[in-house]
Amino acid sequence: MKIFRCVALVVVLGWLGATAHAQAAAAPSAAVSQPGPLDVLGYDDVRADMAELVSAIADLHPNPFWSRSRTQLEADAAALSELARGGTLKRRECFRELAKLIISLDDPHSWAFTPGWKDYLAAGGREMPLELQFRDGAATVKFAPPDSGIPKAASVTAINGLLMADLYKEFRPLTGQADDPFGDEFLATFFSRYLWFFHDWSGPFTVTVAVDGSSRDVVLPGLTSQELDAALGAADEEAPLALRMPQSGIAVLEFRRCAAPEKIRALAEPMFRRLKDEHVGTLIVDARDNAGGGDDAWRVLLEFLTSKPYSGYRGGSFRVSQRLKDMLGKEEMEMRFQTGVFDLAPGTVVAHTVEPGDLITPPDNPLRFDGKWAVLAGRRTFSSGMAFVSAVKGYDLAPVVGEETGGRVKGFGQWVRVKLPRTGLEVALSTKQFDGAVDVPLRRGVPPDVQVKCPASIPEGSENDPVVRAGIEAARAEGQK
Repeated sequence: MKIFRCVALVVVLGWLGATAHAQAAAAPSAAVSQPGPLDVLGYDDVRADMAELVSAIADLHPNPFWSRSRTQLEADAAALSELARGGTLKRRECFRELAKLIISLDDPHSWAFTPGWKDYLAAGGREMPLELQFRDGAATVKFAPPDSGIPKAASVTAINGLLMADLYKEFRPLTGQADDPFGDEFLATFFSRYLWFFHDWSGPFTVTVAVDGSSRDVVLPGLTSQELDAALGAADEEAPLALRMPQSGIAVLEFRRCAAPEKIRALAEPMFRRLKDEHVGTLIVDARDNAGGGDDAWRVLLEFLTSKPYSGYRGGSFRVSQRLKDMLGKEEMEMRFQTGVFDLAPGTVVAHTVEPGDLITPPDNPLRFDGKWAVLAGRRTFSSGMAFVSAVKGYDLAPVVGEETGGRVKGFGQWVRVKLPRTGLEVALSTKQFDGAVDVPLRRGVPPDVQVKCPASIPEGSENDPVVRAGIEAARAEGQK
C-alpha cells in the first residue's frame, strides 16, 4: 500500500506551526480540572495514568519498545507512581519525571506538554520575549524585540540572577537525551514556558547579556502571545526564506523553516527572479537552522532548484490500532495515512517502499535557478528540514556541506496528542516510522559530502563563515546537476 508518497513530518517549535492532531478522550468521572503546578497529585490518580500511558505508547507508537523493553518502561512508570504514595508529589515534579520517561523512548517527536501553558497564555499570561539558541551548552539570542537593545547572537549568561548554565542543567534533561542535538532545539522552544512553570516567572525579566566582551543587565517586560506574535511578525529575520548577496555573482538563501507552501512560493518567486535578473551563478541554500515544519515547503523550494525526480524518503510504516481509530475517526485517519486503512484490523502494519514511480518530478518553472548550487546542513537541521537535505543528497541534486544533520534519517513522526485523564497531563506520541532517502545506521543524521564546522567564535552566515565558503567551493566544483 503506497502511503508515504506525501508524508508530512512536523515538529512543534514555538510559532513554527503544528500538524493536525487528536486528543484522547478522558473519562468524565475521573477527569481533573486543570490543577496548578503546585497542586498535589494523588497516588491512585498517578498510578492509573501511568498504566494508561504505557498502554497508549504500546497502542500508538509504530515501534514502541525499540530502545527499551516494555518491562523497563513499566518499571519506570511504577517508580514515578511511587513518588506520589506519600501524598506530597506536586504536579510540577510529576511533569518533570514524566518528561524524562517520554524521553526514554528515544524518539524526538514524542514529548510531554508543559501543563497549563496553553490556558495560561489564553488568559493573557506573559512570557519572556526572547528566542534563544543553544549551542554546546551556551545560549545566544536568536530574536529580541527591536527596542530591547539586545543584538542578535548576544550571549545570555543569566536570567533573574540565575546562571544560564544552571538553568540549562535543570531544563535540558526534560527535552531530549544528552547526545541528541534535537534536545537543544526543543529547549529553545520550551525555555520560556519552563521559566513560568518551574520558577513562576512571567516578567519582568532581568537578562544578563555579554556583547564584545562586556556584560550588562537588560530588563524586559513579559509579553502576551499576541504581543510576541506581533513582534515576531514585524521582524524580517523570522521570514522562512531570506536572500542575501555577499558578493557579486554569489547568493545565500537562508531556508529557515518549512513554512506553509504558499508562503514559501510567494517569497521564492521574487527572490529567484532577482537571481536571474542579476545573473547570479552560485547559490548556497543554508538549511542549518531549519528545524522542520511540513514537507510541502521544501518540495515547493525544489521546484526553483532542480528538474530531477526525487523523494525525501525511502519508505516507512505505521501500525493500525483501535485506539488510533477511536482518537482520529475514519475521516482524519484516512487523511493522515491512506484511504481504506480505517477498515484494517488492529495490529496490521502498513509498510511502503518508495519505488521509481513514486518519485516526485518538479513541474516546469521559468524561474528555476540555472547556476551551481549547494546546501548547508548541521546539527540544528531537523524533521522536514532533514528530509529536504536527505532528498538533496539521496538523489544527487547538489552537494551537501557542513555537519551531519541533527534530525535522524530513520526515525518517527506524525504525532498525536494524548491526555491522561486522572492527572490532566498530556504527551505527544509518534504514530509513523520513516526511512529517509539516504542509507545510514540508526540514530544517525544525513552526512555531508563536505564536512566542515563553523567555530563558535565566528557568527554563522558571516563573511568569515567557513561553511559558506566551503559551500561555494563545493557548488562550483560540482557543477550544475
